[in-house]
Amino acid sequence: MDDLYKDINLNQNFSVSVDETNNFLSTFLKSYHSEVAAANLSNGDQSFFSLLNSETHLYIILTYNHYWPLVQNDVETFFLCCHSNENQITLLDLIEDTKKLNNIDIQNQSDCEKSIEFLNEHHLLPFDTKTIIDASITLFSTPESLAQEMFLKERKRAIKEISKAPIKSLNADASYIHASIQKYDYMLETTDNVQFSAEFKECLWAYTKMKWYVCASGLGGVLEHLMYLTLQNYGEKALGKLHSKTPTASNYTRAFKEYSEIGIDQRQERYINSLFEIRNSISHFNDGLTAKEQCDSLITGISDVFRNYYESSKAYQKAH
Repeated sequence: MDDLYKDINLNQNFSVSVDETNNFLSTFLKSYHSEVAAANLSNGDQSFFSLLNSETHLYIILTYNHYWPLVQNDVETFFLCCHSNENQITLLDLIEDTKKLNNIDIQNQSDCEKSIEFLNEHHLLPFDTKTIIDASITLFSTPESLAQEMFLKERKRAIKEISKAPIKSLNADASYIHASIQKYDYMLETTDNVQFSAEFKECLWAYTKMKWYVCASGLGGVLEHLMYLTLQNYGEKALGKLHSKTPTASNYTRAFKEYSEIGIDQRQERYINSLFEIRNSISHFNDGLTAKEQCDSLITGISDVFRNYYESSKAYQKAH
């Protein structure tokens, strides 16, 4: 027992101190980031590693073991991570709840995924299962072992997905979509535009399906839409700088340059133009890694335009 739970010392009542759980979480996060750092990943590859893209809520889940009576105190312990707005840890004691249930549908309690399905079906989980990071699900272990196992699973997935042709589809990763939307919540809430939000979320869906051409084309439209919303916040005079009822990328860039409240310089103009060039250059025949990196660059560019130009236009709109 002491060896198994050397990092969190569960007593007979399965209680644990706040310091112990916080130390477990801290060690786990530190170990995970050390694994990632040692891999020398490119910026494009980093999007495959969950804890680089969102905070996490780590759950240590205690359940009654109906199948392995030799396990001390008849308890099976496993844990998982969920995407969250902040790093936190919870010890979830479901021993009595699961002891009352005859979980005959689970042939092997060590199958964590089936255990999660079972617990969710009985409404015992205090979180949305769509937020679970699949690579984190495992039996109880040390924080270092958990970090290493999670990193290796995500690295294996990254290698597998990047090597696939971009036109092949994959099952949408719901947790990645959720985390990505969560990451850009502030942008979507601030723009407060239903169509813009829908367009951006569709691009995230295409990203997880590795439909890079569709994703990049959509992101180009999202960028144009964001630039339009920026001009709209400044009023009709700013929109008039588009000089077209059906503006193209060049119209938007020119309007940003000509309208004095924005007045981008030559360097900023080149940067925005380069984003549209990325959109135009991607094709069905790009290899997976190149196409993915191009989509990553477009998403970063949209974030930059939001921070550098849209937020200022929103402040102007409120002041006038």
